[in-house]
Amino acid sequence: MRLFTLFELENKFGGTCDLMRRPLRLGGRAENAAALIYIDSLVSSEAAGRLVIEPLGDPMRTLGDYSPEAVMASLCGLNAEVCSDVDGAADKLLSGFALVYLPSFGAAVAAELRSPDKRAVADPKDEKVLKGSREAFTECLQTNCALLRRRVKTADLRLRAITVGSRAECTLVIAWIEGFTPSALVDEMMRRAENLRVEGVITSSVIEECLADSPLSPLPQLIVTERADKFCLNLLEGRVGLLADTLPLGYLAPASLPQLMKAPEDEAAHFAATSLMTLFRYFALFLSLTLPAIYLALALYHQSLIPLRILQSMIEAELEVPFPTAAEVFIMLVAVDLLEEAGLRMPGPIGPTVSIIGALIIGQSAVEAKIVSPIIVVTVALASTAQYALPNRDLQLAVKLGRLGLVALSAFFGLYGLGAGLALIAAHLIMLRSFGRSYISPLARYPARALLRLPMTVKRKEDPTV
Repeated sequence: MRLFTLFELENKFGGTCDLMRRPLRLGGRAENAAALIYIDSLVSSEAAGRLVIEPLGDPMRTLGDYSPEAVMASLCGLNAEVCSDVDGAADKLLSGFALVYLPSFGAAVAAELRSPDKRAVADPKDEKVLKGSREAFTECLQTNCALLRRRVKTADLRLRAITVGSRAECTLVIAWIEGFTPSALVDEMMRRAENLRVEGVITSSVIEECLADSPLSPLPQLIVTERADKFCLNLLEGRVGLLADTLPLGYLAPASLPQLMKAPEDEAAHFAATSLMTLFRYFALFLSLTLPAIYLALALYHQSLIPLRILQSMIEAELEVPFPTAAEVFIMLVAVDLLEEAGLRMPGPIGPTVSIIGALIIGQSAVEAKIVSPIIVVTVALASTAQYALPNRDLQLAVKLGRLGLVALSAFFGLYGLGAGLALIAAHLIMLRSFGRSYISPLARYPARALLRLPMTVKRKEDPTV
């Protein structure tokens, strides 16, 4: 056991201004001098005085030998442990503990006095709730674990904590249901999480890129959610989850395209309506991905496939436009993406208004100024609108990238380029894996299971992770 001095502990933090040091006399006796050390921004000063200084400094209370074990035993009701090295003591300070340093023993007693200041549980901001719970994850890991315990009331719910980060340490909690989630899946998540080689977990992308099977793929390979009910629903389907301290998000694996096309409200609606809406989402996925590319390929290379009256309208509209058809499509796609990004970055109350008004004004002005043809405005607007029918934001971004790639192929090679692009996307989906599971499972083997929802009264014997 390596002992440490108070100077070593203070030198570890380099004289930071929020490291507080308060003198303490155990039992009110000068010969039993000690010190209370804590980080002011992480620990409640009022709780430190009431729960540590007052009981330990009470002259009417004796601790016997005043050893670390005796001091720890006297801190009734607090999570406390003995720290005998400077690194362990520093970690406790950074985790919201206060240290009672005992110079005569060269050790300290750490008592948890974490500051209660934190964001309250609120409605989800990015995932709209139509019918279900409105509790979203917060930046406090303890609160997020409590949200899970309230919903999955079983002793089989396992929460395993690990620490990652070479400079800024972060606590990760891996969640699964014992006996229900495949043990191989849990072991794989534990292995990947423990092997994270990062300086700190500050943003969501650190976890997503480091845990993904194919980090270069634009498709989301983890299910990311801020909704506690969606997280628990996936745990009950046999997935393994991960929570990170300071991030108000939950991560679930394995991910699959059919799962990303589902919404938590699907389980709360009638099975026939849910099945119909799922089919609509797949149609919206195809429409958003291919509609501008199909129009461009037909307009440039395959005019014979267009009905005569529609072709005549297209030619009349294009006669007064100075730009090539391919340039028009790219101009509109860029304009729509710029308006979307502006709406996201603008202050909340005016963001949607600016996006709607900007789209109307720019679209109408572009048509009147003969910069783009009306049919291209309608085509791009329909494709962009269909994109928002997809329940997953990361999948929407992947579709946006795929749409631009297909438009480029169609501009150079027509329908042959579009077909080649769709073949490449299909091949990528087939080869892609998420934690060793097929990305299109169970769509490939059991299409009806992925596209339709059977009534709750029908018992289904299926793999819980699909």
